[in-house]
Amino acid sequence: MNTLIRLATENDCSQLCLLSEQYNKVILRNRPQVDKSNLLGNGPNFFLQILKNKGEVIFVAERVNKIIGFIYAAIETHSDDLASAPYIEIALLIVDESYRHSGIGGSLIKRIHDWAIKKGIKVIHLAVHEFNNYAIAFYQKMGYKTVMRKMERILE
Repeated sequence: MNTLIRLATENDCSQLCLLSEQYNKVILRNRPQVDKSNLLGNGPNFFLQILKNKGEVIFVAERVNKIIGFIYAAIETHSDDLASAPYIEIALLIVDESYRHSGIGGSLIKRIHDWAIKKGIKVIHLAVHEFNNYAIAFYQKMGYKTVMRKMERILE
């Protein structure tokens, strides 16, 4: 079955919220100390704001009028100790649980790569949770490598 990768529109926001709930469940299961108010899916306004910002983009994967995945990325305009600006930061990549392992994530990543090239940007960063071994392996397969590790200690 064909998958359409396209820019998100305002009409997609409710479906993006539904997909975000899958992400939230994974986060809460593995990081119960996270503040729930900071999770995704608190309404479509989160996604509406992204769509209005010229330096941010959401591409969706769609099959038969159903969004089965999306990627959200932003152009970062300030350099840091890891990259000189501008660079792309992938903030979210979510694929519906029932469509994982079917190439959707790879198609979305490739679409961001194409977008970055059109913008003249050659560096892409992302963060991935240490518990998410599947995502780490996926990103490595897509050519990403670890350049920094964030660590924490929870005090009793």
